[in-house]
Amino acid sequence: MIDLVPAARGVSMLAVGVQDRQLDAPTPCAGKTVGDLLDHFMGLAVAFRDAATKASMASGYDDQRPGPPADTWGSGSRLDPEWRLL
Repeated sequence: MIDLVPAARGVSMLAVGVQDRQLDAPTPCAGKTVGDLLDHFMGLAVAFRDAATKASMASGYDDQRPGPPADTWGSGSRLDPEWRLL
C-alpha cells in the first residue's frame, strides 16, 4: 500500500500559504497554473476519499464540470469557494 500521508501533508503545507493573487501564477508543470494544480488536487482528494470509503464518485468533486471560458482557467475561478477548507 502506498502511504499518501507525507505527500498530503506537504501539499497541505504549501496550499495554506497560497494567496488568491497567486492562483494564476505559473508552475513547473507546462501550461498549468497554481489554480489549475489546486483544482486537480481537490479532485484527487475527493476521488481517493470516495475510493477509500466506497462512496459513489457522483457525490464528489467534479473537475470536469462546465466552467468559465478557457481564458479564465488557472485564475482560481474553477476552485470551490471554500477550497482552503477542503
